Amino acid sequence: MLRLIRRDVALVALGTALGHGAVICLTPILARWYSPADYGVLALITTFCNLGLVAACLRFDLALPSARPEFARPTFIICILSAVVLASLLFGGSALFLVMDTAKTLPSYAPAILACGVLFTGGHQAVIGWATRTNNFANLAFIRFTQGASFAGLALLPSIGLAWSYVLSFLLAALASTKWPRREASVEASLINVARAEWRFPLLNLPGALIDVVGYSLCVWIITAQYGAAEAGQYAQVQRLIGAPLMLFSMSVAPIVLKYSADARDDPSKLQNIFSGVLRFLVLLGGLAVIFTAALGEPLLGWFLGNQWRVDTTFIVPIAVAVTVRACISPLSNILIAHRRFSLILRWQMGYFLSALIVFTASSQYLDFATFVVVYAMHEAIQYGIYLAMIRRTVRS
Repeated sequence: MLRLIRRDVALVALGTALGHGAVICLTPILARWYSPADYGVLALITTFCNLGLVAACLRFDLALPSARPEFARPTFIICILSAVVLASLLFGGSALFLVMDTAKTLPSYAPAILACGVLFTGGHQAVIGWATRTNNFANLAFIRFTQGASFAGLALLPSIGLAWSYVLSFLLAALASTKWPRREASVEASLINVARAEWRFPLLNLPGALIDVVGYSLCVWIITAQYGAAEAGQYAQVQRLIGAPLMLFSMSVAPIVLKYSADARDDPSKLQNIFSGVLRFLVLLGGLAVIFTAALGEPLLGWFLGNQWRVDTTFIVPIAVAVTVRACISPLSNILIAHRRFSLILRWQMGYFLSALIVFTASSQYLDFATFVVVYAMHEAIQYGIYLAMIRRTVRS
């Protein structure tokens, strides 16, 4: 079992690494073309795309890997329809706000880019869910590669810019799917029956997932509000270079953990092997990343990004620690999803959100930006340590 997991993880991680590698290769150019404030806008758009990744399909994309044959294709259709409806509602709502916004707090392109972000990320998640269901991890790897590489390539075109390049990269990644849903049963369930059977995903899993993403996005939103878009860009750039490889690898591991955990629902020993094996591997990788950042991060990033970026060790190491903790533990939460432990997930997500809201808001009022980042890292370590203990207890029981 672990051998198969390692093989599939390696395949998906390779596609992810190649896609992010394209971004890394072009970053020295992009970091000199675009200002920290431009990256701050990108950070804001990224938070909304992250909301789309968890909400656009109403979490039915997570039902795809373990759906019954007669539910499979209807579940995929529900994912696409959900993304279309939510994108339309967001476009209408943001357009109405834009008309009434006398202070001009939103740019004129906001309705279009927000709606496209939801629609494209929804399609992206749907095709990933189908590829995971069919064990087509080679295609999943290609989708990951396409998303990163197309973002880097489009950002080279000044007429498109960073934010639109990021949003459009999800569309191109969704279109990179090589196999589209086919009938797996002679008689398929209706969309209504599928929605009734899988009601736990939108009603129990979605609220917690949104709270989780909002809690994670709070850091960017508060930095932007209290310290400015330029500082948000500084934070986002360092997080992207140091943390994105780990987070993208974590995203590669997550669907595989979901698939194999669902298959091991009736075999506790296999489930424990999956948990311990994946955790050891991720902790080793994350520890090496933090050590490398502390030892060589400052000179390498300074040479890589140029003079307008902040890369001192006291700034980049806390960010590395925070992202590493999240990257190591987040994929393991799919064990709880595979076993429908939504109430347990929701309790932690509510605790994380409330803690983040209180700690980040209070810290930003009284601390300078560098100290705020340290507090942020400590908060992540404590909260995700609690989450790991909850997952471990569930696996053992």
